[in-house]
Amino acid sequence: MSLSTAGFTTGFSLTFNPPHRRVADEATLNFALFTYYAMLSQMALISQLLPYIQVILAVLLTVGILLQQTAAGLGGALGDNFSSGFHTRRGFEKYIFNATVVIAIAFAISAFLALIIK
Repeated sequence: MSLSTAGFTTGFSLTFNPPHRRVADEATLNFALFTYYAMLSQMALISQLLPYIQVILAVLLTVGILLQQTAAGLGGALGDNFSSGFHTRRGFEKYIFNATVVIAIAFAISAFLALIIK
């Protein structure tokens, strides 16, 4: 298609696509494909490592829960004085508690990630 004004043709095509534009489009497409395949290979690696990560987190979470002291015990369940069971965590006990919370959050995220990947 050419532009024309009163029978005068300019010779300029409206559908002109310069060759450098095609090269840029091909380069963009190649970069997009490379990025996509790189992402797929990363997802494959994550999906292979995720079960091991979950087992390690589960063991750490279990150890963290078992290391925490229970103040009430069986006596508290049977009606003993509960007021002695509530105290402020300090030192190593606070560290174990915070680490257990972080490990529990990491385990939940890994379980959600396993749902999304598969």
